[in-house]
Amino acid sequence: MFGLEIIILIGLLFVAWMIYGQMREQRMKLSRMWIVPAFMVLLSYPSLTKLPLHNFFNIFVLLIAGGVGAALGVVREVFKKISVNKVAGEILVKGTPIGLFLWFGAIIFERYIKDLLQKSKGIITPEILAPALMVFSLSAVIARRVYLYRKYLKTES
Repeated sequence: MFGLEIIILIGLLFVAWMIYGQMREQRMKLSRMWIVPAFMVLLSYPSLTKLPLHNFFNIFVLLIAGGVGAALGVVREVFKKISVNKVAGEILVKGTPIGLFLWFGAIIFERYIKDLLQKSKGIITPEILAPALMVFSLSAVIARRVYLYRKYLKTES
């Protein structure tokens, strides 16, 4: 019983740390904002080259996953407080309660969709499920950076 309490406590501390990370102000240097997306694409490259593009349905699923991921990434950024310091070449991003809710919603959505699709009777196969979730995540991260970069470009000095 004591071990289960420790695991629950560690889980709660992890969630609290993640909430803190989402709600604190983060400085993002324009010169470095593309490092994380580039690193994610680099790590995903071997899988991206093996995407199952052999039929229209798989292509459709991957396009939908990319579109939903990109839309979710932009919506998450819309609900953040964003300020730009062009002199320093940086963007300040601070989470809001609505943005935090969307962040949790995105995690639950991805988990729910994964469970739902795994239970589908052969409509979405494991061959396409993992790549679709990867495309979903990549497109969300890239769309967030594109949104922030456009916000930076539109802001006057």
